[in-house]
Amino acid sequence: MKEVFVILFKLGLRPWILALAIILAFISASLEGISIGLLIPLFNGLIGTDFKFIENIKSLKPVLKLLPENVASHNSGIFALLILLILILIIFKNISYYFSAISVLHQVRSFANKLRKTIYNRYLSFGKLFFDRNNIGSLHQILVTNTDQIARELYLLQNHLYSFFTLFVYLVMMLIISFKLTAIVLLAFPFLYYGLKWIMSKIENASLFYATSYLKMGNKISDALGCIPLVKAYSNEQDERELFAGISDSVEKIEFNIDKKRTLINPIQEVIVFIVVLLLIAWIAFFYLKEHSNTFAGYMVFLLILRRSMSVFGSFNNMKSSFAYLKGPLAEVNKILGDDEKHFIYNGKKIFAGLKDKIEFVSVSFSYMQEISALDKISFSVEKGSVVALVGQTGSGKTTLINLLMRFYEVTSGQILINGVSISEYTLSSLRAQIALVSQETYLFNDSLRSNLIYGLKNIPKESVLIDILKKSRLYDFVRKLPDGLESTLGDKGVKLSGGEKQRVSIARAMLKNAEILILDEATSSLDSETEKLIQEALDELIKNKTVIVIAHRLSTVKNADKIIVLEKGKIIEEGSLTELVNNKERFYDFWEAQRF
Repeated sequence: MKEVFVILFKLGLRPWILALAIILAFISASLEGISIGLLIPLFNGLIGTDFKFIENIKSLKPVLKLLPENVASHNSGIFALLILLILILIIFKNISYYFSAISVLHQVRSFANKLRKTIYNRYLSFGKLFFDRNNIGSLHQILVTNTDQIARELYLLQNHLYSFFTLFVYLVMMLIISFKLTAIVLLAFPFLYYGLKWIMSKIENASLFYATSYLKMGNKISDALGCIPLVKAYSNEQDERELFAGISDSVEKIEFNIDKKRTLINPIQEVIVFIVVLLLIAWIAFFYLKEHSNTFAGYMVFLLILRRSMSVFGSFNNMKSSFAYLKGPLAEVNKILGDDEKHFIYNGKKIFAGLKDKIEFVSVSFSYMQEISALDKISFSVEKGSVVALVGQTGSGKTTLINLLMRFYEVTSGQILINGVSISEYTLSSLRAQIALVSQETYLFNDSLRSNLIYGLKNIPKESVLIDILKKSRLYDFVRKLPDGLESTLGDKGVKLSGGEKQRVSIARAMLKNAEILILDEATSSLDSETEKLIQEALDELIKNKTVIVIAHRLSTVKNADKIIVLEKGKIIEEGSLTELVNNKERFYDFWEAQRF
């Protein structure tokens, strides 16, 4: 319960609205208590067929004076007055209850909305390494499912508030009617409390397992559906069905386990309360028959209050059950709200206005995991206006260097300098605004082609500029054939496009960004030879007056590079121009000869 209120106050819970809800809930409970209290004189009058005794009740005297004398002096008039009073109290009780519920529900919906936005904002602030180590399916579950679970349980908060005050009012009324009977009732509460406390602890433990299993199921869904071509290529549908069925069965068992325990609460309450009621009936019958007491109506109302208290106490225990159930989802949300292992990329303060001198990698080392080094003391420079190619086998560290320059990750040791200033001192937005990346993996939204092309641009280009870029990237003829042109949707991850078309969209996007530093991660790798030639011409035009870093897999693309850096196992093993490296006849020469053959 403490964790819930900590998060509520973190996300801007407005105490005055909660205070208003509490006041209205208390008023509503009090009005219900008074309306039930009026049943005692009503029953006494009906039993004795005489309501004149009401004139001696101090609290009702002022109300009787409001009636005409000829009405107040008749039993039927007083009877009608009691019925009317009870009706008015019930109406105002429900009005108070409604506004109490509305104020709480507004807070709960606002809380759920803020929690979603907070988690989403947190996701966007985490470093790329966090997403490398966490499954997108589980992060989606926390953002959507866990948030919904928390909101759904908090939705019941107003009922719990009302139940709490109603129990208090009922207890006061029961004490007024009979202290002895109330004492008997109170003897049952320790049995209820300790009996249910055991169940609550079991629900909390099961909730933690449930949250973990639910995330595991989300991971499995994300993995299987995200790799559906692989699943089908290996005809592995049956194995995937069995794996998912096992996880889903586990979730079902935990859910049923929690449901069993939550369902057990009401039967335990009812059995204990029913035993107490039987004892009270025996007590009432003994004293009523022995003393011929005229308090029968009071005893009847006492039993009515006790019966209503049972259901109210059940709601109160359901509140405790709800908070116990929230233990798991809250634990996952709190992990996201905490700062451990989020790999934040901290923002600098200087504005990067453009490359004036050079980019320098100075003894740069980096590890994705502590025991495995991806880069080991890498040092080289990229002069302004030059083309530098990074060459090496897969896993040699080429893409990691680019990711560090883009500040997707922070260097483990060493530093990257631009214009002699560490890139960590520049603001992320100003640094990335001057870098355009065309990677092998083209990231596309399930949106229109136009939206994908202009994504992230602060100034929307004119239509003529857009058409010119389409022509340069060799997309123009393709777009003209689309039924909706630039407004055509691309599907999830651009599924409606071929590999070459995706790559051309990425190139066109880089052209539109017109950044000073251009990074090409084998930008023509997905194109056929004819299209590659056309795109290469466009790229030659694009890189004029720009500083370019090329990650090259096909060495034919590095012929015109001013400098070639050869990487192997995270270290630089060679550096120089194409002619120098070929003449050296070392590792690059082996690559060159193998590809030429």
